[in-house]
Amino acid sequence: MIVPAMATKIASAAIPQAAQKRAAELRDAIETHDYNYYVLDAPTISDAEYDALYRELLALENQYPALVTPDSPTQRVGGAPLPEFKPVRHAVPMLSIRSETDTTAAGALQFDARVRRDLGLPADAPPIEYVA
Repeated sequence: MIVPAMATKIASAAIPQAAQKRAAELRDAIETHDYNYYVLDAPTISDAEYDALYRELLALENQYPALVTPDSPTQRVGGAPLPEFKPVRHAVPMLSIRSETDTTAAGALQFDARVRRDLGLPADAPPIEYVA
């Protein structure tokens, strides 16, 4: 019979040391960037760089599920908002925004196709005007 503490040791022993170290580094880096972004309102890296760190951690956790921790950035929402931000009730619900880092023409076409699909627009609908 394997007791829980022993199971954890066996699980972590099966994970390469380099993967364990990199996951810890990524969690620390993401936590720092979350604090800078959400609390200080002073981001230190671009959204694309942040997304790359997050995706790398997510890939490691998918490859080695024992690396997933309750406090992992992949298991929770960013940081606490600044106190100046007051709660707002939206007349129309705000939908989740996916990270878009593919800035190629193909990425733009995929984004447009997803927006059209999510809005239920027919194929012959007029073009959507995007503003950034």
